[in-house]
Amino acid sequence: MRRLLLIGLAGALMAAGTLMAATGQVAALAKGETCAKIRHSKIVWVKVKRNGKVVKVKRKKVWWACDPYEAPGPPRLGVVAREFRLTFSRPYVKAGKLILEFNNQGEDVHNLRITRGSGGPVLASVDDTSPRQQKTIEIPLKPGTYRLWCALPSHAKLGMKTRLKVVAPNR
Repeated sequence: MRRLLLIGLAGALMAAGTLMAATGQVAALAKGETCAKIRHSKIVWVKVKRNGKVVKVKRKKVWWACDPYEAPGPPRLGVVAREFRLTFSRPYVKAGKLILEFNNQGEDVHNLRITRGSGGPVLASVDDTSPRQQKTIEIPLKPGTYRLWCALPSHAKLGMKTRLKVVAPNR
């Protein structure tokens, strides 16, 4: 009876140790480690001496490797241009670097100009883009409201203009 109790206790301790090791890895990843731990294993044949004879024995070799996480890039904003309207992929963006993907899904050539507020100098622009083509630019933005429009003759007057809200990065 006593022997069974000791065996049961030893089994429970081993299970608890395994569980603690597994949760320790999860906790370590949650703390902001820079890589993911990956367990590798391989079957190898090893020569050992048994009873004075050399024999080959199959063993399992185990090692751990660190797979680094990739840092996320700047956020992206999709701008779709159709005949006389511009559509965003999201209602607002956070301040900082922004990758703007201009996608012309219309039948005419379109371009894009960006200014801060209601006027002022052009901060960024996308050159004339043929129908069914896409162009990408990277621009730094500060919090505020930006005006975007197509600069081709009469396109802005016909509705190809909109405003983009840029919020503080901690929001």
